Amino acid sequence: MARADASEQTRLGRAGASEQTRLGRADAIQQTRHGRTDASEQTRHDRADASEQTRLGRAGASEQTRLGRADASELTRLGRADASEQTRLGGADASEQTRLGRADVSEQTKLVELMHLSRLGLVELMHMSKLGMIELMDLSRLDLVELMHLSRQDLVGLMHLSKLDLVELMYLSRLGW
Repeated sequence: MARADASEQTRLGRAGASEQTRLGRADAIQQTRHGRTDASEQTRHDRADASEQTRLGRAGASEQTRLGRADASELTRLGRADASEQTRLGGADASEQTRLGRADVSEQTKLVELMHLSRLGLVELMHMSKLGMIELMDLSRLDLVELMHLSRQDLVGLMHLSKLDLVELMYLSRLGW
């Protein structure tokens, strides 16, 4: 009886241990399941949070990129406008320089032409003056010779007339005139 009782006790003990083991395993399985569920839930939340962070990060990066591109585009536009203005002003300045350069060349050409004409005029004037002087000297010599010739004739005539007048004057004086 004691053996039957001990056997019953052993059986019951084993059954209890088996039940304990079963319950322990079920509890462990339940704990594992809950742990996995918690871990899965945590992982899901972490992934959702990471996904939201990534989405917000990408949106922020996209906004930064958009603003950066807009800023770069504005800078490029302003740079091109400035370059265009510089080119326009440079072209206008070059055009003015060219116009002034052409005017200066034209003025210099006119000056050279005037100097050339002046030299030709001076040579012509000197040539004509020399001819005129030679002609004047020639005419003066001829006139002087003629004047001297005529003067001699006039002087002879004057002396002759004077003598006649003097003779006549003396005659008239004697008559009592």
